[in-house]
Amino acid sequence: MINRNKVRTGLQGRVKWSVAILALITILVYYVESASVYTYTVYEVNAGYGYQIQKGEKVLIVQGFIPTLPDYQPFKHKKHASQAAQLVVEKLNNKQVPALSKREIANILSS
Repeated sequence: MINRNKVRTGLQGRVKWSVAILALITILVYYVESASVYTYTVYEVNAGYGYQIQKGEKVLIVQGFIPTLPDYQPFKHKKHASQAAQLVVEKLNNKQVPALSKREIANILSS
């Protein structure tokens, strides 16, 4: 005769392990997805610099001029374009809107 308590206990143990494995897989998939790397490239444009933001091989943002300034002026220094791109990447990694404010641009240009 089969002991029903033993069968029930064995089944409950398997269900608990299945749930634990499923939770672990879900956490790993989330971690891999959220750890996707954003990168940037600074490039030369008309008498200055711009930048682009990529995620893997996909280009997400192409910024050939200083955001928030009129007349589509490029960054005069490669360093400033790089700082702006780094800030955008930081915002993307923090799940924030990647737009730069006038204050952020002023801080970058004054450094």
